[in-house]
Amino acid sequence: MVHLRSKASFEVVFKSPAPKPNGMTSSPEGVWLIDQHMDDAYLVDDDGVTRRRIMTDSGNSSGLAYGGGYLWIGLNGGLRGRAPRPNDRTGFWILKASPKTGKTLEAFQLPDEGRLHGLEWVSGRIWAARHEVKLLWLYNPKTWAVENEISLGWSRTHGLAWDGDGLWAAFTTDKIIAKYDVKSGKQVDEIQLPETSPDPHGLAMHKGSLLYSDANSAEVARVVR
Repeated sequence: MVHLRSKASFEVVFKSPAPKPNGMTSSPEGVWLIDQHMDDAYLVDDDGVTRRRIMTDSGNSSGLAYGGGYLWIGLNGGLRGRAPRPNDRTGFWILKASPKTGKTLEAFQLPDEGRLHGLEWVSGRIWAARHEVKLLWLYNPKTWAVENEISLGWSRTHGLAWDGDGLWAAFTTDKIIAKYDVKSGKQVDEIQLPETSPDPHGLAMHKGSLLYSDANSAEVARVVR
């Protein structure tokens, strides 16, 4: 059963060092943000101070996850805000990258069925948000088989975040963040952000709070309920 939509306020906690932070994730070292144009990933502390910056092999980066000791990056081949690089790719990919160097250790090309935005690591698997088809797919990163699927009620899905018992998904245009039970696929909670809030692109559950990043304003905000 869907909970009644709750309105939430927000608190801008810092400005992202990534100019266009289209993906974010939490890790034991801090929060990671990835820039959509230059494709560098930034590790920041809770005040937004950069602790590490690495160049990745991604392009038009969007989703970002941390798990198994690695960064997992969503790549949407296409427009970039930088000069071409020799290892640029076309299509939609998930890259497994070193959080120390940014080097790609493995790359998996997804079927050509819609842009790849949010990523989240949950118990050794990777949830991926496919934009146009309004689906969340659960991938096994050892075989890249799809092991689960959730249908979504809105378009333009971006960041994903796991809170321990459910998966949150950000819908940028509607400024909604909804929670799903991954066993049943049912929506169980829904947050409506104010019109004045930054747009939710990247999403992360960090130290018990939902954080999100706006790829346009570069603001990182906390959801306040």
